[in-house]
Amino acid sequence: SGKTIREVLLEEKILSEKEFNDWLQNQFE
Repeated sequence: SGKTIREVLLEEKILSEKEFNDWLQNQFE
């Protein structure tokens, strides 16, 4: 599928937009 991980997570409502952004920031700390 051509979907990004972010798109899948948002579509499945696993993470909200803010939660995803917080998680992503944590990956680079």
